[in-house]
Amino acid sequence: MEIGDLVKVNNGSSVPTDGIVVFGQGFCDESMLTGESRLQEKKVGSEVYGGAVFEKGCLIVKVIKNSEDSSLSQILKLVDNA
Repeated sequence: MEIGDLVKVNNGSSVPTDGIVVFGQGFCDESMLTGESRLQEKKVGSEVYGGAVFEKGCLIVKVIKNSEDSSLSQILKLVDNA
């Protein structure tokens, strides 16, 4: 995936990398990244994070970071360095 690509995220799928929602709406389970137990609403303009599980809807997401620079990748690097 390249920055600027559009990807479709279906119900029950994991978000492939960080991006901005350009079409659709639904809810993401971001608990593995944020610890928040409630599903987070996502709609046009919302940021989504790679590794989050998308539930209840369908989204088209514009990629804003490649997988090496994603939020999840940065967390893993910090843990590895610690």
